[in-house]
Amino acid sequence: MDATHRFKATGYLEQDRQLMEKLSGLEEPMDYVAFVKEYVAENYTGPISMTELAERIHVSRTHLSALFNREVGCSFPEYIAKYRIHKAQEIMKHSKLSLGRIAELVGYPDYVHFSKTFKKYAGTSPQSYRQHLKDKYT
Repeated sequence: MDATHRFKATGYLEQDRQLMEKLSGLEEPMDYVAFVKEYVAENYTGPISMTELAERIHVSRTHLSALFNREVGCSFPEYIAKYRIHKAQEIMKHSKLSLGRIAELVGYPDYVHFSKTFKKYAGTSPQSYRQHLKDKYT
């Protein structure tokens, strides 16, 4: 592994070192799905792509996507959307931040996209969900 690191001169040595530390803590064979879920949990506030993740763990995007879909039961984009909407619901329960700010905090810089996605997975609009919470706890 040291020879590989010395050989590489990509400018991403720090990222590679961090990846190798993460990988060394995992049992063989690597649990790719667990890695993806952990990565999403740590980075859901920004853009995430299956291609980026596949490159990080040195597997094909197609293989990782199929494996993820089979083990989790939904596609990667759907998983991220559900994860972000769940986080938005948690924030709504515990804060009075504006819905636009909550959308940004969970990785949706476009409020319209957030609102459509929220309605798709929560069954109601963000405004209605917040009103329901307000009615429930007052």
